[in-house]
Amino acid sequence: MAQPISSSTITVNSDIASQNPELTGMKPGETSRKQLMAFMRGTKIMIPDYQPLLSHWPARENKGTAELRERVHEWLESTFSSSEDAKRLNWLKKSVIYLFPARWCPHARFEALLVITHMMYWLFAWDDETDSAEFSSIIESLERSSAFRDESIRYVEAVLCSSSAEVDPESISSNHFITFFRPIGEAVKANYTEDQTQSFLREVKLYMQTTGEEHRNQMTRDLPTVDQYLEMRMGSSGVGICLALNEYGLDIQLPREVLQSEPMRIIWHETNMITAMCEDPPGAFSKKGRTDKFLTYRMNDVYSIKKELDQNQVDTLIPLLTLSLGSAGRALDAATAMVRSSIGRFDAAERALLGLFAGREDVRRLHSGRYKLRVDATSGGAYVTL
Repeated sequence: MAQPISSSTITVNSDIASQNPELTGMKPGETSRKQLMAFMRGTKIMIPDYQPLLSHWPARENKGTAELRERVHEWLESTFSSSEDAKRLNWLKKSVIYLFPARWCPHARFEALLVITHMMYWLFAWDDETDSAEFSSIIESLERSSAFRDESIRYVEAVLCSSSAEVDPESISSNHFITFFRPIGEAVKANYTEDQTQSFLREVKLYMQTTGEEHRNQMTRDLPTVDQYLEMRMGSSGVGICLALNEYGLDIQLPREVLQSEPMRIIWHETNMITAMCEDPPGAFSKKGRTDKFLTYRMNDVYSIKKELDQNQVDTLIPLLTLSLGSAGRALDAATAMVRSSIGRFDAAERALLGLFAGREDVRRLHSGRYKLRVDATSGGAYVTL
């Protein structure tokens, strides 16, 4: 197994200035997007095969995937029914976003899977409202996008607030890109404890806040460093939201001691690192929207290079690594090493977590919420209130 490589070890190559006159004297925080785009355009790169890196992990797909697709399409048609949303509806229906939760939660009961899938579609629609010129003009105004995010955060807080601090969410927003979170949030809240609900809320707010930070950075001349980008990406990827919904999908309640342990913290972080940079490769899905393999991955920031350059966007991982390391080829090698290292750290943390709590009955068996008992264990009996 390769030695872990921290993003902090990636520094500006001292030879960049002499090798690349376009970037002479520049550092990541000083180089303009136009300069980096000019340097990268016309570069020929080899895309590696990343599937072997993940082949040792189990891969499954939820048995309810076919029904899930039908139900999701019905829901999309009722949610985006106005003529103004026709283009967006068409895009969402053609997408195969539903396959992500079907594979993320292969053992989820169907109703929970449906709610999680709605959440994934909401994230895509909400995100497009703030960063896609194709669907919305908000991206052109930092003031409007900030107001939209602030309104979204207040609405989500109202939906997920404790009963002692109830605020009518509808008094906050009538924007349907915000309000269709309500049935999702209420379903999660009805099945979660207060601690679980607050964890979910924190991740949703972090996502909205960090997408705002990314938007503000994109409106400036200067580029972030690799470390700055990765720090924002850990929130803007939305992976934390998926992780916060794991207990809901599996109908379990893990002890806070487990969730707050160092191995679990590492697992969350490395899952974010890996998933934020991996998704299905172009052409992996057939016309029926299915894939020949249960799970295929790609480096998102690798395959999106050309598309992002065409959209004049270079404040993502591969261009920033190119600036730091001097070539797109070295950037690809570094990105692959980062994912490989994250996988190694994930596997080590998994072993540490199992070893740390192996003797705990409540971890091994009984923090299941299937029977809604909300007890740690039944050894010797347990009192419950009906």
